[in-house]
Amino acid sequence: MYVFIQGPNLRDQRKGQFHVHTVDCGDNKHYGPDTRFGGERDGMPVKVDTYEDVCEFIYEDMIAEHPDEPREDLIKAWLSDFWFAPCIKELKHRDPS
Repeated sequence: MYVFIQGPNLRDQRKGQFHVHTVDCGDNKHYGPDTRFGGERDGMPVKVDTYEDVCEFIYEDMIAEHPDEPREDLIKAWLSDFWFAPCIKELKHRDPS
């Protein structure tokens, strides 16, 4: 699935710092410097297969700065920074095994 990861959400963080929408979602029009939620204009579409892929894409550098901590634990801890719009309902979590 291709998504836009909108953020950082500068004006309203009640739903998380980053909002994630499919590329064809109409809500993408609400993001940008002079719009309702602020943040950056639509970036490049990102191909993801799981919720954890989204977190990993944004926080890859921070994950690399913690080589002694299990990667999956860091991703799980930072996943709360993301709000996944209803258009993302087909996305799944990684298989924990």
